[in-house]
Amino acid sequence: MEIESLKCFVVLSDKKRFTEAAYECNMSQSTLSKKIKKMENELGVQLFNRTMHETVLTVEGEKFYKYAKSILKMYDCALVELQPNTIRLGCMSVLSPYHIPKMLRDFSLSHQNLEFHIKESNARYAIDHIDDFDFILIRTDLLENHSDYVICPLIDDELCLVVSSLNPLSKKSEIKLSDIKDETFIFPEKGSGGYEIFYEACTRAGFEPNIVVEMPHTSTMFSFVEENVGVSLSFKKVYQEFENSNITMIPLKDDLHYPIALVYKKGKILHPIKKEFIEYCKEYF
Repeated sequence: MEIESLKCFVVLSDKKRFTEAAYECNMSQSTLSKKIKKMENELGVQLFNRTMHETVLTVEGEKFYKYAKSILKMYDCALVELQPNTIRLGCMSVLSPYHIPKMLRDFSLSHQNLEFHIKESNARYAIDHIDDFDFILIRTDLLENHSDYVICPLIDDELCLVVSSLNPLSKKSEIKLSDIKDETFIFPEKGSGGYEIFYEACTRAGFEPNIVVEMPHTSTMFSFVEENVGVSLSFKKVYQEFENSNITMIPLKDDLHYPIALVYKKGKILHPIKKEFIEYCKEYF
Protein backbone atom coordinates (compact mmCIF):
# COMPACT_ATOMS: atom_id res chain seq x y z
CA MET A 1 0.00 0.00 0.00
CA GLU A 2 1.40 3.38 -1.03
CA ILE A 3 1.39 6.63 0.90
CA GLU A 4 -0.32 8.30 -2.08
CA SER A 5 -3.16 5.77 -1.88
CA LEU A 6 -3.64 6.48 1.81
CA LYS A 7 -3.81 10.20 1.05
CA CYS A 8 -6.42 9.55 -1.65
CA PHE A 9 -8.46 7.47 0.79
CA VAL A 10 -8.41 10.23 3.42
CA VAL A 11 -9.30 12.94 0.90
CA LEU A 12 -12.26 10.93 -0.42
CA SER A 13 -13.37 10.23 3.16
CA ASP A 14 -13.37 13.97 3.89
CA LYS A 15 -14.83 15.20 0.58
CA LYS A 16 -17.40 12.39 0.19
CA ARG A 17 -17.50 12.97 -3.56
CA PHE A 18 -15.25 11.43 -6.20
CA THR A 19 -15.29 14.58 -8.36
CA GLU A 20 -13.99 16.84 -5.57
CA ALA A 21 -11.55 14.25 -4.22
CA ALA A 22 -10.10 13.52 -7.67
CA TYR A 23 -9.59 17.26 -8.27
CA GLU A 24 -7.74 17.69 -4.96
CA CYS A 25 -5.63 14.58 -5.62
CA ASN A 26 -4.81 15.89 -9.12
CA MET A 27 -6.00 12.76 -10.93
CA SER A 28 -8.97 11.52 -12.91
CA GLN A 29 -12.00 9.99 -11.19
CA SER A 30 -11.29 6.64 -12.83
CA THR A 31 -7.69 6.63 -11.48
CA LEU A 32 -8.93 7.48 -7.99
CA SER A 33 -11.62 4.78 -8.20
CA LYS A 34 -8.99 2.18 -9.19
CA LYS A 35 -6.77 3.16 -6.25
CA ILE A 36 -9.64 2.81 -3.79
CA LYS A 37 -10.71 -0.52 -5.31
CA LYS A 38 -7.14 -1.84 -5.11
CA MET A 39 -6.97 -0.79 -1.46
CA GLU A 40 -10.27 -2.53 -0.69
CA ASN A 41 -9.03 -5.71 -2.38
CA GLU A 42 -5.79 -5.59 -0.40
CA LEU A 43 -7.62 -5.10 2.91
CA GLY A 44 -10.39 -7.54 2.05
CA VAL A 45 -13.15 -5.15 3.13
CA GLN A 46 -15.41 -2.53 1.57
CA LEU A 47 -14.30 0.93 2.70
CA PHE A 48 -17.08 3.04 1.14
CA ASN A 49 -20.78 2.85 0.45
CA ARG A 50 -21.35 4.52 -2.90
CA THR A 51 -24.61 6.25 -3.83
CA MET A 52 -25.55 8.58 -6.68
CA HIS A 53 -24.98 11.64 -4.53
CA GLU A 54 -22.37 10.72 -1.92
CA THR A 55 -19.60 8.32 -0.96
CA VAL A 56 -19.56 7.55 2.76
CA LEU A 57 -17.37 5.33 4.92
CA THR A 58 -18.51 1.88 5.97
CA VAL A 59 -17.97 0.74 9.55
CA GLU A 60 -14.70 -0.87 8.41
CA GLY A 61 -13.81 2.31 6.53
CA GLU A 62 -14.25 4.43 9.66
CA LYS A 63 -11.90 2.12 11.58
CA PHE A 64 -9.30 2.24 8.81
CA TYR A 65 -9.65 6.04 8.54
CA LYS A 66 -8.19 6.44 12.04
CA TYR A 67 -5.18 4.28 11.14
CA ALA A 68 -4.67 6.04 7.80
CA LYS A 69 -4.63 9.47 9.48
CA SER A 70 -2.16 8.19 12.07
CA ILE A 71 0.14 6.67 9.41
CA LEU A 72 0.13 9.88 7.35
CA LYS A 73 0.93 11.94 10.43
CA MET A 74 3.87 9.64 11.24
CA TYR A 75 5.04 9.93 7.63
CA ASP A 76 4.94 13.74 7.83
CA CYS A 77 6.88 13.61 11.11
CA ALA A 78 9.52 11.43 9.46
CA LEU A 79 9.90 13.89 6.57
CA VAL A 80 10.31 16.74 9.04
CA GLU A 81 13.02 14.86 10.95
CA LEU A 82 14.83 13.76 7.79
CA GLN A 83 14.82 17.20 6.15
CA PRO A 84 15.61 19.68 8.93
CA ASN A 85 17.81 21.82 6.69
CA THR A 86 15.58 22.00 3.63
CA ILE A 87 12.72 24.41 2.95
CA ARG A 88 10.57 23.61 -0.07
CA LEU A 89 8.95 26.76 -1.37
CA GLY A 90 6.36 27.11 -4.11
CA CYS A 91 6.14 30.63 -5.55
CA MET A 92 4.15 32.67 -7.99
CA SER A 93 5.97 33.42 -11.20
CA VAL A 94 6.90 36.96 -10.09
CA LEU A 95 9.54 37.01 -7.35
CA SER A 96 11.88 39.88 -8.12
CA PRO A 97 9.56 42.89 -7.55
CA TYR A 98 8.97 41.76 -3.97
CA HIS A 99 12.65 41.14 -3.16
CA ILE A 100 11.99 37.48 -2.29
CA PRO A 101 15.45 36.29 -3.48
CA LYS A 102 17.19 38.79 -1.16
CA MET A 103 15.03 37.70 1.78
CA LEU A 104 15.85 34.02 1.15
CA ARG A 105 19.55 34.79 0.81
CA ASP A 106 19.61 36.77 4.05
CA PHE A 107 17.88 33.96 5.95
CA SER A 108 20.28 31.37 4.48
CA LEU A 109 23.34 33.36 5.56
CA SER A 110 22.34 32.99 9.20
CA HIS A 111 21.57 29.26 8.93
CA GLN A 112 24.49 27.05 7.97
CA ASN A 113 23.75 24.21 5.51
CA LEU A 114 20.17 25.36 4.93
CA GLU A 115 18.90 24.70 1.39
CA PHE A 116 15.92 26.26 -0.35
CA HIS A 117 14.23 24.11 -2.99
CA ILE A 118 12.18 26.65 -4.97
CA LYS A 119 9.58 25.93 -7.63
CA GLU A 120 8.47 29.05 -9.48
CA SER A 121 5.19 28.45 -11.31
CA ASN A 122 1.78 29.90 -11.96
CA ALA A 123 -0.52 30.33 -8.98
CA ARG A 124 -2.84 27.46 -9.91
CA TYR A 125 0.03 24.96 -9.89
CA ALA A 126 1.30 26.19 -6.51
CA ILE A 127 -2.14 25.85 -4.91
CA ASP A 128 -2.89 22.45 -6.47
CA HIS A 129 0.49 21.08 -5.35
CA ILE A 130 0.67 22.72 -1.93
CA ASP A 131 1.31 19.32 -0.32
CA ASP A 132 4.59 19.11 -2.25
CA PHE A 133 5.91 22.21 -0.46
CA ASP A 134 6.55 23.39 3.07
CA PHE A 135 5.08 26.77 2.09
CA ILE A 136 3.74 28.59 -0.92
CA LEU A 137 3.93 32.34 -1.59
CA ILE A 138 0.61 33.36 -3.08
CA ARG A 139 -1.88 36.19 -3.35
CA THR A 140 -4.49 35.33 -0.73
CA ASP A 141 -7.43 36.25 -3.01
CA LEU A 142 -6.61 33.15 -5.08
CA LEU A 143 -7.24 30.73 -2.18
CA GLU A 144 -10.73 29.27 -2.34
CA ASN A 145 -11.13 28.01 1.23
CA HIS A 146 -9.13 30.14 3.63
CA SER A 147 -10.16 27.91 6.54
CA ASP A 148 -8.00 25.08 5.10
CA TYR A 149 -4.79 27.08 5.44
CA VAL A 150 -2.54 28.92 7.83
CA ILE A 151 -2.05 32.33 6.19
CA CYS A 152 0.80 34.66 7.17
CA PRO A 153 0.33 38.00 5.33
CA LEU A 154 3.64 39.56 4.23
CA ILE A 155 3.26 42.11 1.44
CA ASP A 156 0.46 44.39 0.29
CA ASP A 157 0.18 45.50 -3.32
CA GLU A 158 -2.52 47.25 -5.30
CA LEU A 159 -3.84 47.15 -8.82
CA CYS A 160 -3.07 49.85 -11.38
CA LEU A 161 -3.60 50.49 -15.08
CA VAL A 162 -0.67 50.36 -17.53
CA VAL A 163 -0.97 52.07 -20.91
CA SER A 164 1.27 53.11 -23.77
CA SER A 165 2.65 56.64 -23.63
CA LEU A 166 0.95 56.99 -27.04
CA ASN A 167 -2.46 56.28 -25.51
CA PRO A 168 -4.57 59.39 -24.65
CA LEU A 169 -5.28 57.76 -21.26
CA SER A 170 -1.62 58.29 -20.32
CA LYS A 171 -2.44 61.96 -19.57
CA LYS A 172 -4.77 61.02 -16.73
CA SER A 173 -3.58 61.21 -13.11
CA GLU A 174 -6.02 58.49 -11.98
CA ILE A 175 -8.95 56.58 -13.38
CA LYS A 176 -11.84 54.29 -12.42
CA LEU A 177 -11.76 50.75 -13.75
CA SER A 178 -15.29 51.13 -15.14
CA ASP A 179 -14.08 54.06 -17.29
CA ILE A 180 -11.93 51.71 -19.41
CA LYS A 181 -14.58 49.06 -20.11
CA ASP A 182 -14.39 49.74 -23.86
CA GLU A 183 -10.60 49.31 -24.09
CA THR A 184 -8.87 46.21 -25.43
CA PHE A 185 -6.78 44.39 -22.83
CA ILE A 186 -3.47 42.55 -22.65
CA PHE A 187 -3.72 39.88 -19.93
CA PRO A 188 -1.46 37.25 -18.36
CA GLU A 189 -2.25 33.66 -19.32
CA LYS A 190 -5.07 31.78 -17.58
CA GLY A 191 -4.03 30.04 -14.36
CA SER A 192 -1.29 32.57 -13.68
CA GLY A 193 -3.19 34.16 -10.82
CA GLY A 194 -2.86 37.58 -12.40
CA TYR A 195 -5.41 36.65 -15.08
CA GLU A 196 -7.97 35.56 -12.50
CA ILE A 197 -7.46 38.64 -10.30
CA PHE A 198 -7.58 41.09 -13.23
CA TYR A 199 -10.67 39.44 -14.72
CA GLU A 200 -12.50 39.39 -11.38
CA ALA A 201 -11.65 43.08 -10.80
CA CYS A 202 -13.17 43.98 -14.18
CA THR A 203 -16.36 42.00 -13.58
CA ARG A 204 -16.74 43.62 -10.17
CA ALA A 205 -16.48 46.97 -11.96
CA GLY A 206 -19.42 45.94 -14.13
CA PHE A 207 -17.89 44.68 -17.39
CA GLU A 208 -16.17 41.75 -19.05
CA PRO A 209 -12.77 42.75 -20.45
CA ASN A 210 -12.14 42.44 -24.19
CA ILE A 211 -8.89 40.43 -24.04
CA VAL A 212 -6.97 40.46 -27.32
CA VAL A 213 -3.65 39.00 -26.14
CA GLU A 214 -2.68 36.60 -23.30
CA MET A 215 1.01 36.28 -22.44
CA PRO A 216 2.91 34.22 -19.82
CA HIS A 217 5.48 36.90 -18.99
CA THR A 218 4.98 40.46 -17.74
CA SER A 219 7.78 41.84 -19.92
CA THR A 220 6.06 40.49 -23.04
CA MET A 221 2.70 41.86 -21.93
CA PHE A 222 4.21 45.30 -21.46
CA SER A 223 5.88 45.14 -24.87
CA PHE A 224 2.41 44.80 -26.42
CA VAL A 225 1.21 47.70 -24.27
CA GLU A 226 4.17 49.79 -25.53
CA GLU A 227 2.95 49.25 -29.09
CA ASN A 228 -0.53 50.42 -28.02
CA VAL A 229 -2.11 47.09 -28.94
CA GLY A 230 -4.14 47.39 -25.75
CA VAL A 231 -3.99 48.38 -22.10
CA SER A 232 -3.10 46.13 -19.19
CA LEU A 233 -3.63 45.86 -15.48
CA SER A 234 -0.71 45.28 -13.16
CA PHE A 235 0.36 45.41 -9.55
CA LYS A 236 2.23 48.61 -8.69
CA LYS A 237 5.38 46.86 -7.45
CA VAL A 238 5.46 44.66 -10.56
CA TYR A 239 5.09 47.70 -12.80
CA GLN A 240 7.97 49.44 -11.01
CA GLU A 241 10.20 46.48 -11.89
CA PHE A 242 9.50 46.82 -15.62
CA GLU A 243 8.65 50.50 -16.10
CA ASN A 244 10.18 52.48 -18.95
CA SER A 245 9.54 55.73 -20.78
CA ASN A 246 7.22 54.06 -23.31
CA ILE A 247 4.59 52.93 -20.79
CA THR A 248 2.69 54.80 -18.09
CA MET A 249 1.14 53.64 -14.83
CA ILE A 250 -2.19 55.19 -13.83
CA PRO A 251 -3.51 54.66 -10.27
CA LEU A 252 -7.02 53.25 -9.99
CA LYS A 253 -9.63 55.09 -7.93
CA ASP A 254 -11.11 51.67 -7.10
CA ASP A 255 -8.31 51.13 -4.52
CA LEU A 256 -7.94 47.38 -5.11
CA HIS A 257 -5.44 45.74 -2.73
CA TYR A 258 -4.09 42.19 -3.05
CA PRO A 259 -1.87 40.93 -0.20
CA ILE A 260 0.79 38.24 -0.69
CA ALA A 261 1.14 35.66 2.08
CA LEU A 262 3.22 32.70 3.15
CA VAL A 263 0.72 29.83 3.20
CA TYR A 264 0.68 26.21 4.34
CA LYS A 265 -1.98 23.59 5.04
CA LYS A 266 -3.49 23.48 8.51
CA GLY A 267 -2.27 20.55 10.58
CA LYS A 268 1.13 20.48 8.89
CA ILE A 269 3.99 19.54 11.20
CA LEU A 270 6.82 22.07 11.03
CA HIS A 271 10.45 21.66 12.02
CA PRO A 272 11.66 24.46 14.36
CA ILE A 273 13.75 26.03 11.56
CA LYS A 274 10.61 26.33 9.43
CA LYS A 275 8.74 28.00 12.28
CA GLU A 276 11.69 30.37 12.58
CA PHE A 277 11.46 31.07 8.84
CA ILE A 278 7.81 32.12 9.23
CA GLU A 279 8.68 34.61 11.96
CA TYR A 280 11.63 35.90 9.94
CA CYS A 281 9.41 36.55 6.91
CA LYS A 282 6.86 38.43 9.03
CA GLU A 283 9.57 40.69 10.47
CA TYR A 284 11.36 41.14 7.14
CA PHE A 285 8.39 42.70 5.41
